[in-house]
Amino acid sequence: MDEATLFSAMLESAWITARIAVGFGLLIWVVGVLFARGRHRPSEPAPFARRGAGPRALAQLAALLVGGILCALTRGEAERLAPLAQAAVAALAALFGPLGGMLGAWTARTLGLALVFPAEARGELVTHGPFGIVRHPFYLSLALWAAGFGLAIGSLSGTFVLLVTYLAASAWRARLEDAVLAEAFPQEFPAYAARVRGFLPKI
Repeated sequence: MDEATLFSAMLESAWITARIAVGFGLLIWVVGVLFARGRHRPSEPAPFARRGAGPRALAQLAALLVGGILCALTRGEAERLAPLAQAAVAALAALFGPLGGMLGAWTARTLGLALVFPAEARGELVTHGPFGIVRHPFYLSLALWAAGFGLAIGSLSGTFVLLVTYLAASAWRARLEDAVLAEAFPQEFPAYAARVRGFLPKI
């Protein structure tokens, strides 16, 4: 086997590895969320809640669906890049997919009973674990996994659009949740929000 053939085989293995890693990341994310949602939840209304989570969640879902379709339509773009650039894209996909899955599972485990769909607050303000890194790690975990998915199938433009639209929809939903937390924890939340960013960790 000559050097060019060997390098081509290694590159193909890198793409396959990236796709397997993204699938593994999704499995971790789903299992972590299902485990958290399987616990008993209180039936009484939350003391602090606001309407409007539904449309924002639909916007997030639409961004993921439309972005995913666009990624599928533009798949293989990265395979036209230089071999080393392709290897870098595959490596990023293999990193982002499992990282997003682990962050999602960690977030679900940290929230426990506080992992709910509506914009509501009960109990104490959660600031430890992944919430000590960013205020909205659950949405960040999906963004990381989605980036891994798009890159793993070789879509560059589709991944960009997917991330921009999903993060915009997530920022819309995060503003509602921040408002609920600010109302529920008027003393703790302002200091927490000043210390921890919404989606990007402070370096």
